[in-house]
Amino acid sequence: DKRLVNSLNVAFSVIGSVIGAGFITGREIIKFFMNSNVIVVGFSVFFAFFLFLFLLMSNTSARVNRLINGSNYAICALNLVIIASMLSATDSLFNELFNLKSNFFIFSLSLLLFSTVLCVRGINWINKFNTVFVPFMLAVLYTVILISPSVENCINRPLPSFGNCFGYVAMNCFLAQPLICELKKGKEKFSPFLVSIISAFILAVTIVLYLTVLNEECAICDIPVLSLFKNLIFVKVIIAFTIFLGIVTTQLSAHYPILKIGFYRKSAILWVIAVNLVCFLISRIGFYGIVDLLYPIIANLSLTYFILLISISLIAFRVTKRKHTSAKQVCKVAPCSTLRDRVLKLDRHTR
Repeated sequence: DKRLVNSLNVAFSVIGSVIGAGFITGREIIKFFMNSNVIVVGFSVFFAFFLFLFLLMSNTSARVNRLINGSNYAICALNLVIIASMLSATDSLFNELFNLKSNFFIFSLSLLLFSTVLCVRGINWINKFNTVFVPFMLAVLYTVILISPSVENCINRPLPSFGNCFGYVAMNCFLAQPLICELKKGKEKFSPFLVSIISAFILAVTIVLYLTVLNEECAICDIPVLSLFKNLIFVKVIIAFTIFLGIVTTQLSAHYPILKIGFYRKSAILWVIAVNLVCFLISRIGFYGIVDLLYPIIANLSLTYFILLISISLIAFRVTKRKHTSAKQVCKVAPCSTLRDRVLKLDRHTR
């Protein structure tokens, strides 16, 4: 079924936009979910991912779409922070892997150049990249997690903060929104329900598996998942490559909507240079600092946004339902002599 294949491709693109540097290294998961009951975390993030993704993909209300389209510009501004996070994570990853100095930033510059070239190619190239590499990335991650020693009593931990659960999911869905809007405009038809449930399930399972292996010692490391294999160089290289793929997928998802704003202007080259320069300068704050300081602020803003989005969606649904009910009553109670009069009366009542 072509619709099923398209839904899987879109789901991989959504997952690729979420599994970025903070997620795949374990830094975000430690920040938001450390020492929390893994079962409750799993069900909470699954429900939140499904709800928010389905809301973004399936909504047809004009009011909601206006809010979504208007907020895309604010998201593009926040994506500057996400791109900076990916760049700083790239430097941290390779500096730790090769024991280099922390100010060695050739890796982040290389990523910035590669991302710019691929974004200029268009959304189809980004989808192809995600379709090929996201399944590979997930397979490596699950293998690595399964061979790692499990943390004791991860099921008997205290309940998580539901504000953290929903705030974390809202942040990822909020920042992925411009990419989702581009995917909705594409020619390939897909099922919003399938995309939402596949993405939510895979992301929730991945978070739960991470929580079963990440310990207190990992929490103090810049790249927590690498600290699980300190003495196994070959395994560290494989993990580092997988982490880098996760960084690239999110980099592309955040980079493309910002660059696209200036694609059709006369000063397109200046726009690309300016965006890349700002992202690189923000990345000098450092990966640890960006995730621990800026991500919680973005999470709270994102949760507020989705609460507003859900409220407007419910209001729009009630208004539409009331109009349909009233229109039916007009047709039944006050029938008109001709079909033309009936249509005119129905139109006046709806207005």
